[in-house]
Amino acid sequence: MRQYTDNNQTMAFVGSSGVGKSTLINGLMGQDVFATKAIREDDDKGRHTTTLRQLLKLPTGGIVIDTPGMRELRIQTGDLAKTFEDIEQLAAQCKFKDC
Repeated sequence: MRQYTDNNQTMAFVGSSGVGKSTLINGLMGQDVFATKAIREDDDKGRHTTTLRQLLKLPTGGIVIDTPGMRELRIQTGDLAKTFEDIEQLAAQCKFKDC
């Protein structure tokens, strides 16, 4: 992921609540910038913590945007295979069967 975080690249983390967006950004920053919560013991799912959007300059020169969790994301039109080509390539290398 670091290849996308330098040379003034801008990236945004978007996803469901509690999936680890802020945790990833804390790792990229090299310090705990955002509050995070432990996963729930009863269902091993994350907890909603982020409540507003924030833009940060990373130590590597890139820019990252943290967003609150989304309940649903729908893409009505477009070529999903082309739009998410890089994600499909990464998913093919995933060690889990539900990537």
